[in-house]
Amino acid sequence: MKKISIFGFLGTATYLLTIIIGGLFRDNYRLFIDPISRIFARGLPGSWAIALFLTLGNFLIIAIAIGIFIRSKNTFIKTGMIFLIFSGIIASILYNFFPMDPWLGGRTPADVIHNDIFGVVVASIIFALFFFALGAKFELRYKSLSKYLWATFIAFLAVSVAGGISWDNFPYLTGSLESIFLLIFMQWLIVISRTLQLEHNKNN
Repeated sequence: MKKISIFGFLGTATYLLTIIIGGLFRDNYRLFIDPISRIFARGLPGSWAIALFLTLGNFLIIAIAIGIFIRSKNTFIKTGMIFLIFSGIIASILYNFFPMDPWLGGRTPADVIHNDIFGVVVASIIFALFFFALGAKFELRYKSLSKYLWATFIAFLAVSVAGGISWDNFPYLTGSLESIFLLIFMQWLIVISRTLQLEHNKNN
């Protein structure tokens, strides 16, 4: 379990560092305020490198999801991991083949397609968190996290719905809400990874 927990820690670090460093080097980009997708918008210098590192982060998250799927005996948790793996695959396709256009003061067809696919990614993560929380009470290593997992699922769902509403009605809030639900997911990933690491240390 300790080995697969490393993938969770590395995936989280890769994701967050790529977003922070990429955002700092973008002119007129406001970190945690503007949509994250603007960092690797089509045609911007270095967008390919940012997309590459975000894809690496996805592969690391997929790796821990596969590890949890293999080791878990609970159907709900396995189902959650299938959704998490699916979200990682779709997100990787999104970053590399369907980026947004640079911000020119209005939405373009590429922006709409990007956000439609992004919606699939978010929905998949929602289902992953839901099924994981549902199965936690049946698996000893996660049982003590049950309340936390449900609270995280509810928080992620609420912020995701708010983000979807803001896209059409309050676009100036979209980037901030996107950053919030990303941080919610990242801390969930850290907690799960740390739980697996502590279990390994206890048994060895």
